[in-house]
Amino acid sequence: MALKESEERYFLVVEGANHGVWDWDLLSDQIYFSPRWKAILGYKDNEIAPDPNEWFGRVHPQERESIEWGIEIHLNGQTPYFRHEYQMRHKDGSYRWVLCRGLAVRDEQGKPYRMAGSLSDITERKLAERALAQQAVELARSNAELEQFAYIASHDLQEPLRKIEAFGDRLQANYADQLGDRGRDYLERIQKSAQRLRILIQDLLTFSCVTTKAQPFVSVDLNKLIAEIVSDFEVQIQQTRGGIEIGELFPIDADPLQMRQLFQNLLSNALKFRRQEEPPIVRVFGERLTGNRCRISVSDNGIGFDEKYRDRIFQVFQRLHGRNEYEGTGIGLAICAKIVARHRGSIEAKSTPGQGATFIVTLPIRQAREVD
Repeated sequence: MALKESEERYFLVVEGANHGVWDWDLLSDQIYFSPRWKAILGYKDNEIAPDPNEWFGRVHPQERESIEWGIEIHLNGQTPYFRHEYQMRHKDGSYRWVLCRGLAVRDEQGKPYRMAGSLSDITERKLAERALAQQAVELARSNAELEQFAYIASHDLQEPLRKIEAFGDRLQANYADQLGDRGRDYLERIQKSAQRLRILIQDLLTFSCVTTKAQPFVSVDLNKLIAEIVSDFEVQIQQTRGGIEIGELFPIDADPLQMRQLFQNLLSNALKFRRQEEPPIVRVFGERLTGNRCRISVSDNGIGFDEKYRDRIFQVFQRLHGRNEYEGTGIGLAICAKIVARHRGSIEAKSTPGQGATFIVTLPIRQAREVD
């Protein structure tokens, strides 16, 4: 009596959760299908007989063999339970995705004499997964095309730009006196615009090359790498009476050139966005996290920014300040974000206006395999 009540309670719970129930008597080869099991396939309660063929005959032809094999190895004791996602034919002729679970009941000798389980309609989930996978493929293709376009366009723009710069230099050297004040002003504007365009093209090439020209991961000593970058900024540090403090760092698996680009951009920004009345002080320090990850922080005492813009600053061409205030193309931090993403890491920024900013890079210490 208690067993019967327990079974009835189970059936009520499963049916109430919108799952169909099946109960297969292996000795008589008769199988019970609950009304909900039949409704999932579009049938009324009296339209399906208690015959296993009513089940297997509706399984998609390409999947029937795997279903039968999955049940067989479970009945043989090779798997703890049966679980399979597959397609079944609906009454209207279409195929629905279902999730089927089952468990065998065995006698004292371990021989199965009964197997029961549930059936769930997962068509909407499978269609959503398929649509999401297709979107991911299309997005990857679109990104690849955009990167290739950016690389080609930027590369092809350099040749006419060289001519603009070359003829501008010739005008400046040979005809400056003949141009007059207004002409020289126009020429200076042309030359400055050409310089900005060259920097923009170089940054676009760098951005597009993060994936197209990526190098294999090797062990990179961050202590040595950042010390070399600081040496490159020596003149700028002396001119501003600033300083860069470097804490103890460690080797990680990375693309050496991209790690140099990453921290060069972060240190360059830390020195550039300084308060005029105060020498820039930059601190770089790292820490090992639990598992296979580390965190490197780059902090400064500069002008800072409102944290409502902290996601925007990692997007291409996003600037928080005018070009007349601070030089730059608005691509540097987007390059940083792309490099970090390629290395399976993350980058975030914390700041308060007038109180400096901290950029936090989290990366794996060891890379399991190359990122596509």
